[in-house]
Amino acid sequence: MIRFSPQALHADVIPQAIFWRPLLYFTSSFREDEDGLDKFYGVSFTIDNDLSFDLRHYRGHPEYTVSVYFAFSMQQEEDVVAAVEMVVSAVALPPKETPNNAGVAGGRVAAA
Repeated sequence: MIRFSPQALHADVIPQAIFWRPLLYFTSSFREDEDGLDKFYGVSFTIDNDLSFDLRHYRGHPEYTVSVYFAFSMQQEEDVVAAVEMVVSAVALPPKETPNNAGVAGGRVAAA
């Protein structure tokens, strides 16, 4: 089960995917924060108390996108892929429909 987390990830984080949806698609309540380099709007979630992640939108990024951030300690490709798939499933993100990928699940996210 996905749950809102009032606390942002406190570890170093790294973007691992981009969702082509605005932050408001995922929540109506988000925070303005800063990471030492830039300000962003974001929200934090946990899935089954097992996976914590942030969705962030930085100034200057395309308007209708959010980046998915995981703890920097998650380095193994298979762990990252599994985590992104878990997030996509938990937020019920539909496929991005285009003439070239109609109905293809891979059309809904982009690697960061």
